[in-house]
Amino acid sequence: MACSRAMPPLRRTTPAGPRPAAWRLLAGALAVVALVAGLAWWWWQAAPQPEERRVAATVVADVVVRPVPPPVSRALARPAVTALAVSTPLGEASADCLASRSTLGRLRAAAAGALADDSVLQPLLARIETEEYRAQQAGAALHAAAVQRLRASTDLPTRAIGLQLAAMLQPNSPADCQGDDCTAALQAARQQARAPLAELATLALGSNDALVYARAWSACQQASQPPADVPACSQLSAQRWAQLAPDTAAPWLVMAALALAAGDVAGELNAMHRAALAPDWRNSAGGLLRPLLVQTAPVPAAPLVRWHAEFHALSAELGVASMVAPIALQFCAAPLDSNRLQTCTQLANRMLAAPEDLMQLSLAIAMARRVGLPAEQVAVRQREFDALMAASASQARHLAVPGADAALNTATLCAGMAAMHQHLVRWADGGELAALRALLPAAAGAAPARTAPAAAASAQAR
Repeated sequence: MACSRAMPPLRRTTPAGPRPAAWRLLAGALAVVALVAGLAWWWWQAAPQPEERRVAATVVADVVVRPVPPPVSRALARPAVTALAVSTPLGEASADCLASRSTLGRLRAAAAGALADDSVLQPLLARIETEEYRAQQAGAALHAAAVQRLRASTDLPTRAIGLQLAAMLQPNSPADCQGDDCTAALQAARQQARAPLAELATLALGSNDALVYARAWSACQQASQPPADVPACSQLSAQRWAQLAPDTAAPWLVMAALALAAGDVAGELNAMHRAALAPDWRNSAGGLLRPLLVQTAPVPAAPLVRWHAEFHALSAELGVASMVAPIALQFCAAPLDSNRLQTCTQLANRMLAAPEDLMQLSLAIAMARRVGLPAEQVAVRQREFDALMAASASQARHLAVPGADAALNTATLCAGMAAMHQHLVRWADGGELAALRALLPAAAGAAPARTAPAAAASAQAR
């Protein structure tokens, strides 16, 4: 998605109020999930409308963009992965959390009773922040260890996940920054990310695995350093990606964007036509949440430490959200001649029938209205979208705006962390929409189950 989700560097300062750092992060994570789909509507309203371009009104059903060689032998389908279980009910998880947070619990209780006396309150808040900072650092270390285990795997797709994660520019530790100047820390992080990025790109160049190639493409496109610093990145091509994954929409959407930038009208139309026919609209570079949870689950850790590790996992998942889906909306925002209308109708029908995530659902509704699909068909999905957004936003608001007593209430914080863990497990097992539908009442949340191949492909760690 076009909006950045990188967290600003955290600094250890004297807190201005009673709200703990972990609580602010929890509320922020849920708020991000609630606002993701708003990008599509912003794009539709704000994207510049291209000038009308005339194209001969002939679409061949099996047209292939010429630079793409014949598909290579398809990789064997990977076996389905056993679902992650929510190990304990929410009540038990909260009780375990309370038992493990006795020190913070006592500090919070003392702070809640000292709100009227600033001379007592401020030292207590400083101690609370110190304890939370230690948990935050331990959670970051737990996440980093999981990334290293994935990176060291002998299984090629799993290793690619680890390299992709290692290549992502992570938020800096407060200790890395001097005052407000974090330039040196950022530069160090870029240098640290360069080696796994180069290794991942080299791995993709020598592999016929489409998912490995997709991860390398995504990592190189999102890298903070110039491509010249990682020569292997400049050798990757959308044509090769499309050759490896001809039934996946993502490489064709990238090729359409490249054709548009080059002024190649026919190439753009042909690539979009192939994307419309593609049965697979998943984000091939995503699916990071599950392997990270699989790696961290067996490691003993205090609940707050585990929550911080899971927050890093969620940030990684959101950090590689599909950047190519809005290309379809931009394509269909142009004046619709017969070719473009045919392709956009195919795109809208495909995305509306089986959206892979909230972004696709939002885009599909906008495109369906654009091409004039039946109003009732669109209204059904609009009602679902509204319900999902309302449920997510309601949960985020509930957790983001506690009163002063609730902010210092360990029981409330533990219940929020347990609910967040359950939400992430559902996301890892069934995708974003399945996790959001679980927040709805049974009648409102009813929807076709995700197909086994799609669920397995978005969760590749074994």
